[in-house]
Amino acid sequence: MHILLELAAALIATIPLYATARAYYERGSTRLVLAFAAFSVLEVRLLAVLLVHLALPIDHSTEELLDFGGDLVVMLAFAAAFLWGARWSHERVPVGTA
Repeated sequence: MHILLELAAALIATIPLYATARAYYERGSTRLVLAFAAFSVLEVRLLAVLLVHLALPIDHSTEELLDFGGDLVVMLAFAAAFLWGARWSHERVPVGTA
């Protein structure tokens, strides 16, 4: 059951990947490139976890470490895409007011 859920997650994650790629080809925005990169990182993480469960014989602690590290990388990719897309800058908040 666990493997089927991971396979379903990997298949579902292709939907926003396809949508951002199609939107990029229509509009050519660099923000969409970052969104596509973030969704690509998510897809690679999901496929790597699926590969670990199906083909790679590793111990459980290493598997959990890879899973946790993958989650951190995905969060970093989405945060970077969001902040860049929102045109966030540390220069917008004057020093001493935050």
